[in-house]
Amino acid sequence: MKVILLAIVLISLPYGECLSRKQIETLHWSVVAVERAYLECYKQIPFHDFAVEWIAEPADHENVKNTKRLSCIVNVFIQVTEEEDVNLADLDDDEVKGRVYGCLKSVTLERIAILPYPKGYKALERCALEGFLEP
Repeated sequence: MKVILLAIVLISLPYGECLSRKQIETLHWSVVAVERAYLECYKQIPFHDFAVEWIAEPADHENVKNTKRLSCIVNVFIQVTEEEDVNLADLDDDEVKGRVYGCLKSVTLERIAILPYPKGYKALERCALEGFLEP
């Protein structure tokens, strides 16, 4: 029993209270930007396929031939930063990106992302912002 509790605490440490207030706000806008990127740049494919492509290894991203889609994603992130007065560099924070990536991977592996939009996205949002949302 103690081992299980210790494991739960250790697993939750990287994401819990160690995010600063600014990182939590940035995390929120990062999740918003991911949703907008899906809606504006991937609307023709299921959310699951989007999530699988998003979590692909960085080398796979470099080989993507769809520069139109990559340009769309960059434009979406820039648009979010301009509309919400968020620094683009903040969205590139390693802890924020790691949490979004981990949650996309989680909802994909758990096959939750297969659910039609917005259910798959809502699972990502819950995962990423769990513990940070106000009741």
